[in-house]
Amino acid sequence: AEGEEDMWDLYWTDLSVAGERVAKMSAYQRINHFPGMMEICRKASLIRNLKRMAAQFPEEYSFFPQSFALPQEMEDWKSYVRRGAQSGGKPETFIIKPDAGAMGRGIYLVQKVEDLDLNTSEFNGWVCQTYVERPFLVDGFKFDLRIYVLVTSVDPLRIYIHDEGLARFATV
Repeated sequence: AEGEEDMWDLYWTDLSVAGERVAKMSAYQRINHFPGMMEICRKASLIRNLKRMAAQFPEEYSFFPQSFALPQEMEDWKSYVRRGAQSGGKPETFIIKPDAGAMGRGIYLVQKVEDLDLNTSEFNGWVCQTYVERPFLVDGFKFDLRIYVLVTSVDPLRIYIHDEGLARFATV
């Protein structure tokens, strides 16, 4: 019947959401994503936005490692590696991650530009970051910590933080 596609209370998706869909929502309808969310969900987009914020607020945004979106910033990364080599210090290690990767797939370490291999059909873009040599560990294990939040409004900003989160520990 006509209009049935608009008869829903909750729309759950793993994909990005078009602004047009949100604009057509009724006040009672809820959705688990918001337009533009990929700007913080994809690694390369997140890096681009963090760099933009760091340019405006250098003290507040100095918490992430030197990062490059590849292949777009390949020449910048090569220059960074050359400058490091010319300083005569120990070669820097870089962690290479697929832009849209998950669960550690496709991640590897390099020290030289020649060791870089972006020729895999499985992934589209990559992020290259200086490897944190002495990361914070819990009982000797690297980990990531996830805090779950619910954003119910962007203007005004309204965020709810869940009482529980998730910690994942590397065992290798």
